[in-house]
Amino acid sequence: RDRNGGGVMMDFGCHRIEVLLNLLGPVDEVRGVAGNTLFRREVEDTATACFRFRSGPIGMLAVSVSVEEPHDTLDLYGSEGSLHVPVLNQGTLRVLHRGEERRESHPPHANLHQPLVEDFARAVLHGREPEVSGETGLEVQRLIEMVYGAGGGAS
Repeated sequence: RDRNGGGVMMDFGCHRIEVLLNLLGPVDEVRGVAGNTLFRREVEDTATACFRFRSGPIGMLAVSVSVEEPHDTLDLYGSEGSLHVPVLNQGTLRVLHRGEERRESHPPHANLHQPLVEDFARAVLHGREPEVSGETGLEVQRLIEMVYGAGGGAS
């Protein structure tokens, strides 16, 4: 806890919260549960969060390191279709709209972090905000703290 600030929600749930913020906008309400389902340690091995977005949608995030089968998916369902990403870091996207299906491929960089570091360096050199701003990071942290506050952390 002293090094990471938390468990799975702090470690990799934060990146998925950022994805949800990028897609759905600001969050007005958060409810969460965090705890240990398998490992007995100071930080959680499993956490869930429910987000009410200002734009109307309700989103659910579940993260865990205590499951046998790795799972890193994104599914969005709307009134006219849906969007499905079977593995977030692989770049495959399936879009269903009014009965029509489209598949897209957006292969990630070989080093997932390098484009972020390069963008940050360019932002500093050119006096502009980076694509991922400090405000975004602060908002993600605020939401994680709300998840931990609602769920009481690991038990």
